[in-house]
Amino acid sequence: MLILGDIKSRVLPDYFPGPCLLQEFSMAYKLDGAKFPTLDELVEALYPMYADKMSEADFRAYAEEHAEKS
Repeated sequence: MLILGDIKSRVLPDYFPGPCLLQEFSMAYKLDGAKFPTLDELVEALYPMYADKMSEADFRAYAEEHAEKS
């Protein structure tokens, strides 16, 4: 069962003392000052700015290599 955000800590602190599963497995991607919850969303939003310079596949590879992951 996944419980979102800090709701878990306020509602069920004694039953689930560890970190939220959703927080453990989610990763955000940041590139060019913009932050996205998934790499797919980053590519969809930012690729148009790079379309004249590279293919979408090349941009995806570039984003995977250069995006900050948090």
